[in-house]
Amino acid sequence: MEGKKLRTKRSTFSDEVKDELVRFPILSKDEVKYEFLGFIKARGSVELRRGDILVSLGSFSAARRLVTIIRYLKLCERSLEIFKEERLGRKRIVLNLRNEGILPDILNVGIPEDTAFFSSFLRGFFLSSGSVTDPRYHYHLEMSTFDKRILESIKEKLLKLFGIKSNIVSLKYNFRIYIKSSRDIIEFLNIVGAYESVKFYEKIVEERSIKSDVNRSLNFISANAVRVGTSNARQIEAIRKIIESVGLEVLPEELRRIAVLRLENEDLSLRELGYLMDPPMTKAMVYRRIKKIMDIASRIGGDEM
Repeated sequence: MEGKKLRTKRSTFSDEVKDELVRFPILSKDEVKYEFLGFIKARGSVELRRGDILVSLGSFSAARRLVTIIRYLKLCERSLEIFKEERLGRKRIVLNLRNEGILPDILNVGIPEDTAFFSSFLRGFFLSSGSVTDPRYHYHLEMSTFDKRILESIKEKLLKLFGIKSNIVSLKYNFRIYIKSSRDIIEFLNIVGAYESVKFYEKIVEERSIKSDVNRSLNFISANAVRVGTSNARQIEAIRKIIESVGLEVLPEELRRIAVLRLENEDLSLRELGYLMDPPMTKAMVYRRIKKIMDIASRIGGDEM
């Protein structure tokens, strides 16, 4: 994401995703209603005495988005109260939506089945209670609320509509739904409209994948080199035992040529030794002859090589 160059010390990748989402254009009244529903389902609580809805948000940008939505839908805009509170050292923005008989019975509205409306709902839900980790460190996206049934419905629809796998965990004061797969996180960010964030995420995932492939290849090469080196050392030890005991002259010519080549080229693999033979031999042909040499050395020494 180009915007990452402007990141401040306190800004996180999650902040940048939310900053992008709050600028998402309002496309239709129906869609923005479900985004409003997402905000309320995630962080809304009803004051039973008056029926007011209180929404507590940790993000200033999310609060601005919710105010924009309230004004667009003309919901309680005349009696909207906004104030700050601090709990456990964390500052939050609280919006009090006064009940004037205009508010719909929003808490009883179900989570939509339509993909466009569900995407809008998820945008509001994520802005209200979600976070996503910088992919340079690890892959993790989560959202939380106090009602487990809401998260169970989200989990079901994420899988049914978009093939996104998620899990729910119970915490001390609420419940959390989380996604760990990089592919699923990219899909989630895409459906809520964080398109620039998706580009950055995909780039980092690709870079990490390439780095991982390189590391695996290096580890394989290193392990293979150790194995080949150990095997070559055992072959050279067997040949020298024959030389010290009876001499290479006792070996058939073909075995003697292989033995000499091995002593002259200690680091070469069996395949590479085969290339030096005249005529060239396959790896299997060289292996069979080396095996015979080691068997002879074993019989001479009276032990296994």
